[in-house]
Amino acid sequence: MSVGIITSDIFKKHDTSEATLTGKYNHPESPQRIESIFLHLGNKEIWKKSEHILTRSITMEELYKVHTPEYVNSVKQFCQNGGGRIDEDTVTSPESYATALIAAGSILQGVDAVMTNQLKKVFCLIRPPGHHALPDQTMGFCLFSNLSLGATYAMSKYNVERILVLDWDAHHGNGTEKIFYNNKNVLTISWHQSPFWPFSGKYTDIGEGQGQGYNINIPIPEAFTDEIFIETFDQIVIPAARQFKPQLIMIASGYDAHHSDPLAGLNLTNQAYQFLSKRAMALAEELCEGKIIATLEGGYNLDALVNGVDSTLNFMHHPDANIKNDYEREKDDNKRQIKTLIDSIIKIQPLLK
Repeated sequence: MSVGIITSDIFKKHDTSEATLTGKYNHPESPQRIESIFLHLGNKEIWKKSEHILTRSITMEELYKVHTPEYVNSVKQFCQNGGGRIDEDTVTSPESYATALIAAGSILQGVDAVMTNQLKKVFCLIRPPGHHALPDQTMGFCLFSNLSLGATYAMSKYNVERILVLDWDAHHGNGTEKIFYNNKNVLTISWHQSPFWPFSGKYTDIGEGQGQGYNINIPIPEAFTDEIFIETFDQIVIPAARQFKPQLIMIASGYDAHHSDPLAGLNLTNQAYQFLSKRAMALAEELCEGKIIATLEGGYNLDALVNGVDSTLNFMHHPDANIKNDYEREKDDNKRQIKTLIDSIIKIQPLLK
């Protein structure tokens, strides 16, 4: 067995309903996201054939490698005092702090499984998500930077020197970028709608200091569809990754760029996630012995979410599987914008010269 899943009913305990009298979820990042994945995939072969890894809580020593002790304590106290809106967008409940510790610790479990060669690929189906969380601030439904904690753990425990992060969530992975912006050991690549919340992620932001050239942003105009993701993967991600030579690939797997998502304005189809997942698995096989860890980020239309997770997990199991339908192409004016964007990124990125 080469594929693992880390998930649990525990992640439903991060309650964002804000409607205790009715029990209805009016916040998009709700426990129904995990529940829908369970219902959709629980009886599928790819679910049953995956090794199901136990969760664990992250230790304070591990957590403090990314987040400040003062910040961690503030989240703990806020949740213990009953929770609520900890920032403009992020809702917590009394159980959210403990649940977030388990979400972060589960990434570390995935790193252990992959780096000790127990498994090749792991999908961490966890919540709350993490790619907006800053070292000292909650943001965008995120409490702790799950993927960043996993990458830091891989570098410190297993002496991994090069990690490639692919973030295909519709929103810029600003937290991950911030944490590794001065770090040459992590190549972060983010596709995201732009201009759009959190209003960061310019293509000219390429890292600073030792990290200069190790941050690649691919800002996507509103309403663009599959082709820009596929073309930039082929012309930017693959060449940069081959130059970088990662020892591990980590994916911030958001599915909110889908055309049916209620929060974003991109137009990806189900096929796009098949093509992206297949390419990511092929890149891992080529460059790092298949070692890849995906972690759930956004995706707020439940049908699109479960189809996206299904696609990624399926290609973890079957990286050579065929894709029945082609991806959506752009009209000519948009094709010209794609070319301009790609040319602009190549011009300033050292890994692409």
